[in-house]
Parts: sequence; C-alpha cells; structure tokens
Amino acid sequence: MKRFLKQMVGFTLFCILCASGYFAVNLYVWDEKDLIGSETYISIKKAKDAPAHVRNLIMGGSTGNQLFPNTLFNDSTYSLCCNQAISLVGQYILLHQFLLNHTDPSKLQVFLLLRPSSLRNDLDQRFTYNYFLKPFDHPEYQSHLSPYAQAQLKKVPARRLVQIPFIRRSHWSPNLQHQHQPHNFRISKLSAEYLRKIHSLCKLNNVRSFKLRATYLSSDFGEEELKAFRKDIVDQDLQREMLGYFSTLETYPADLFMEDRVHLLDTSAARANILDKLRLK
Repeated sequence: MKRFLKQMVGFTLFCILCASGYFAVNLYVWDEKDLIGSETYISIKKAKDAPAHVRNLIMGGSTGNQLFPNTLFNDSTYSLCCNQAISLVGQYILLHQFLLNHTDPSKLQVFLLLRPSSLRNDLDQRFTYNYFLKPFDHPEYQSHLSPYAQAQLKKVPARRLVQIPFIRRSHWSPNLQHQHQPHNFRISKLSAEYLRKIHSLCKLNNVRSFKLRATYLSSDFGEEELKAFRKDIVDQDLQREMLGYFSTLETYPADLFMEDRVHLLDTSAARANILDKLRLK
C-alpha cells in the first residue's frame, strides 16, 4: 500500500511539474517582440506611423518579408511585409491604417507581394489564432470584417478567449486541426473579396497606383500547379486586380530553397530581380 501511495504521489508531482512547464511556456505574458508572429506587430506599428516621405509601400507575406524585411525598409520604400497567415483581411487593415496616417497618398505606389498559395488563405489555417486573432481581433478593427470574414472567424475554437489580455499576450492557442497548404495554389472567397476591397481603398484614397505582384517559386512547381489558380482569376472576375501579377514571378532551382520549399536560403538574387521588375521610383 505504501509503495502504491508513493507511486501516486510521484505521478501527481510529475503531472504538476509538466502542467507548470506547459503553462509557463504558453501562458507567460510575452513582449510583442517575442510573440509568435512578432513581424506582424512590427508592421502594425509601422502602419500607424506612415512617414510622409514614403513613396513605395511594400506589403505581403513572409516571402515578401524575405525580399523587403519590415525591419530594414523604412525610407521612401517602406515595408509592411509580415506573414501570409494574416490573410488579405490583415493586409487590408494594415493598408487602411497606413492610408489614415499618410499625408499624400497621391504620390504613393502600393505593391502587394504574394506567393500564389498565399491567396488560398480563407482564415481557416492552424495559424489563424496567433497570427490573425491576437493582433487584429480588436474593437478598432471590427468594422473592417465583412460578414464572410466574421463567419469564418466564428468557426475558430475559443475565439472569445483571445480577448483575455494574458491569453492575447501568450503563446497559447487552441489545438486547431486545420491544415496549412503552402503548395495549394488557389484563390479563396475571402481573398477575392478583400483583394477588391484593397483595390477600392486605394482608389478611394487617390493612391497613385496599386499592383499585386508575385514573388518566387521553386522549380518543383510549374504551369500544371498554376492551372487552377489561373482559372480562379477568371472565375472570380479578378482580371483587373491581378493584371500583371505573373510579370515578376521568378522560378529558382529547388536546391536553393529551405526545407519548406517556400523560402529561399539566400534572397540577394531574387531581391535584385524583383527590384528591377518593380521599377521603384
């Protein structure tokens, strides 16, 4: 009996220790620079700054952030690139904040740099809780959420818990079963809706130009993988918004990519190529 009690006490202490470790790591209140998706918080702050001298606003996902890091491009070419997981809803919010604070949008060129798979985001990924809900599910941004966006977010488990400050500033998220599909080149209903909204927002604010442009792909992917993507452009009537999208798309040998087959090991050549093609002025 004593042996059994000792084993029970030992097991209980072990469970308490494991639970303490879990909560210490996941529910610790982190600084923004240490949060999951810290690059997004950098872009939110920069969007609210919006210096008057900015002439080229670069937005986009993590491949865009590889080419134009939001920690480095802070002058006339100004980067708000962060992560595809914020979806085009997040990109719209960043742009709206920037245009609220920029004094002369008529001199501004807006470039949205996205890999084809980024347009598949329908706020249905396992990253949505940490990358979208935590930074953007605030009262000040609710007016930017369309009925469809709200419907998608209602499907995310424990959405309301994100309003608790220590949850918002922790690494915790529910165990989301949604799969990220980085090589599924499609355009979601949400992306189509918000691409139109971004285009309209630029027109409403008299922005000099808005262009959606591609970044780069591994040679693993060819025209066969892009067939459905090209069909989505036509089926969702996005020809105007995506005019010239493929003009900057570069393909590089597969061995130049990280294991994820998404990000380049060295972006110097890709940066030079896209700078030349964007013709930033």
